[in-house]
Amino acid sequence: MTQSTDSHETLPLTQAQFGIWLGQSINADSTRYNAAEYLEFSGKFDAVAFMAAATDVTQAASALNMAFDRDGDSPSHQRIDHELAASNSIRFVDLSAEHHPRDAAIRWMNTDRNLPLDIFIGRNYRHALIKLSDTRHFWYLCIHHVASDGYSFALLADKVLSQYQSNANTPTPADIEQYARLSDEDAAYRSSKYFVKDKDYWHSLLASAPKSVSFSYQPPSDISEKTLTAKTTITGEQLDILSQAAMTYQSSWGDLLITLVAAELHHQTGIKGTVLGMPFAGRMGSVSADLPCMHMNIVPIVADFESVESLGDLHQQLSLQIRKGRRHFRYRYEDLKHELARNTTDNKLFGPVVNILPFERRFDLTDCDVTPHTLSAGPVEDIAFTFVKQPDGGLVFSIEANSECYTDSVLSELKQRLSIAIKNIDAVLEKPLTVNTDKLSIQSSMALPEAQASTSLLQRIYQHTLSTPDALALSDAGGEAISYKALTERVNVVANAIKGFNLSPNQTVLLAIPRSQEAVITMVAVLLAGHRFVCVDPDAPLSRNSLIIEDAKPALCLYSPAINDELTQALSACPSTSVDEIDISSEESLPNLWLQADLNSMSLAYLIYTSGSTGTPKGVMISVEALNTFTLAAAADYGITASDTMLQFAPLHFDACIEEIFVSLSVGAHIVVRNDEMLESMSAFVACCQQWGISVLDLPTAFWHELALAIEEQSLTLPDSLNTVIIGGEAVKAPRVEAWRQAVSSDIKLLNTYGPSEATVVATFADLAQSRSSTTIGKPLSGRHIAVVDADLRPVPTGEEGELLLMGDGLSDGYLGLDTKTAESFVVFDFVHHPLSGQRAYRTGDRVKLNPCGNIEFLGRIDEQIKISGYRIEPGEIEHVLMTLETVDDAAITVNPHPQSGMPIMLRTWWYQISARTMISMLVTSARCSLIYSQHPCCHL
Repeated sequence: MTQSTDSHETLPLTQAQFGIWLGQSINADSTRYNAAEYLEFSGKFDAVAFMAAATDVTQAASALNMAFDRDGDSPSHQRIDHELAASNSIRFVDLSAEHHPRDAAIRWMNTDRNLPLDIFIGRNYRHALIKLSDTRHFWYLCIHHVASDGYSFALLADKVLSQYQSNANTPTPADIEQYARLSDEDAAYRSSKYFVKDKDYWHSLLASAPKSVSFSYQPPSDISEKTLTAKTTITGEQLDILSQAAMTYQSSWGDLLITLVAAELHHQTGIKGTVLGMPFAGRMGSVSADLPCMHMNIVPIVADFESVESLGDLHQQLSLQIRKGRRHFRYRYEDLKHELARNTTDNKLFGPVVNILPFERRFDLTDCDVTPHTLSAGPVEDIAFTFVKQPDGGLVFSIEANSECYTDSVLSELKQRLSIAIKNIDAVLEKPLTVNTDKLSIQSSMALPEAQASTSLLQRIYQHTLSTPDALALSDAGGEAISYKALTERVNVVANAIKGFNLSPNQTVLLAIPRSQEAVITMVAVLLAGHRFVCVDPDAPLSRNSLIIEDAKPALCLYSPAINDELTQALSACPSTSVDEIDISSEESLPNLWLQADLNSMSLAYLIYTSGSTGTPKGVMISVEALNTFTLAAAADYGITASDTMLQFAPLHFDACIEEIFVSLSVGAHIVVRNDEMLESMSAFVACCQQWGISVLDLPTAFWHELALAIEEQSLTLPDSLNTVIIGGEAVKAPRVEAWRQAVSSDIKLLNTYGPSEATVVATFADLAQSRSSTTIGKPLSGRHIAVVDADLRPVPTGEEGELLLMGDGLSDGYLGLDTKTAESFVVFDFVHHPLSGQRAYRTGDRVKLNPCGNIEFLGRIDEQIKISGYRIEPGEIEHVLMTLETVDDAAITVNPHPQSGMPIMLRTWWYQISARTMISMLVTSARCSLIYSQHPCCHL
């Protein structure tokens, strides 16, 4: 019936079409751009006549019958010929025999709308008439978004119903000439002065606009093929109240609904500002006024929550902005995204979209009621709130969301909260804006009991001498065991010897002593003498130890005669003495410093050096107070008591030794210092632990992985005395945890600990023997707090990924002599809606999420730093060392996962890509002289 046209003019795409065309071109089979509605007819209805009218109108609509280029830098489209357009006929689907015809029809339509349309051959739509009964029918229409926006559905419905009622045999003329003027109009605007003015307006408004934030912090990988939907209705009475409330601000109910969505976003996230999107038809005065086509734009609405106090204030702000910006709404949001570099998911132009359709769609048919329904409004990048005016005076309120970012329960809660706010609009308008911090990734642990927190570490150690003087305190593996009485006496002798050097208070004392009883005694003695210690690895390259000596500037060096001559010579630059020269037999004639111990809690207890990106290790400063609260929290949370025997496993320049030594001594436990022989095999290790009655193992995760594997493959049996295994230093392998659970009783705690040196050894922990998760790092240690934040340090909702911030007890004083780096890493938690606001916080650089159950999941790094066997490695430090070597022109580090583990956090293999005029073997030898063992390359390209 449609009048054919000889016009097959090739037309350029409008800016509104281009982005959609590009998305479809990338994935030709995608259904993400399918939009669908249906009209419900109840009453007297002529199916044959309606099908004829629907066929006539849809085949005349050029937008529905344009074939688009498949590719090209300047794609075009042209109308398909009459025969091809006529072949896209309406289908008749009879579901009247179904048990529940309406449900069957909705299932049928939802299935069909998820089938692809082919815009490259002009198949831009499908439609069907579905019979439910003699008096009830659905007209279903599915159109590709490149050919139609929401307003076009209304235009097409009006045209079809008009043709149906007229019973006209005259075919509807094709609208190709009007459609062609659309491209001309678009081109004319883009070359006009109004285009420039509009551009200037938006660039000025958005120049200082905040990043767009939405209800989900999970950025979608793409526009999802699956959209979640939640719907409800707003009664006409409620809409009248909403309108009256808006009128007091000289605005519209639509502006007020946008305000409510913005306020709810602030309530759930606590953000200071964001950008919302508002669809705008923009057809008044345009050739598109009565033309089915894709013409809709989305304009940015900037919400500034910091400058307002109440919902009414926010409404005034947004409605004024909408009024001022309306004359500029024609400027395309695709242009803004490109010009402002807002084309990425983490820097998008706007977050939630709020679509207000204020004009009801009223259809009048004799003896038949017509009701429109939306199945899908088209692609949803994030989340869209739509309010559609109905003939009964009310609204249909729907929420559509990307299934990659949201769940049905989240949408249901949003729908409920906004519906309640709408019903109570008069009451909420003058109330202050609020933030629900319970849903944000902020977590605090129990504070330490006041009675415990008021005691000092040294007081608690000495108390064991008074209460249990003969209890074992310290043993060398297979060697001498000394009691708490003997320990405190020997510590007192060494502390007095240090005092004899007449150092100023709280000076740095460097220790170059291998793992031994002697080392433990000396560490405690330095504290008792009122100073801070720093341990160096006697086996580390001299160049690295020299950097530490130069940076720490020790006032005194205590060393073992067992260290190499080069290191001994390096230590001679400052006052130094061998620990062998201290006479431990002179205790009786010396003052008992234990009775005088009164360290300033703000004094430093120790320095520990970590890898530095500039090539120089960073000295982390840990205070007496931080060490004290850590030992109290760890002992209480781990359940370590005086009846335990702890294996001292870690090297003394690695802060796990702080946990092993000072937590044990603080509760009166027994420490056994390991030897190297026990590491010759896992069977030897287990046998030694059995022989020495070890009850607590504190192991690097990498070593524990090997132990777990040996238990599984060699059927090793753990010591009867063992009750706790503490692991940490890097990410744990889930298969090892599962194997451990199968082989080892859950009565033996498996504590997975997490914590950078900047937080005094450990910040969070989880018992993997009891936890459902195999990889969680648990909850904060007592007295600690955590927050998971975005790039702007705003807390993200529970379950979302972000950077881990640590707060509370145990935070380092910063980096020795590195004020700028300290200021970068230690920040203020500035979130005024939470009691922790204003607290000092450490930025870990670790990517985590806080699960709804309260456990933290470690996901990786947000920078290039990695860990190898518990050692933090900055690739920049290795590059710096390589660049200082003679004849090296350039150096770069690339990191690849170990072929067995596949885990990027647990790298064992390094590739150095080097452009140099020297032999690789010579270069590697030189590099190893400056790098610690964990930084040594094992493969070279």
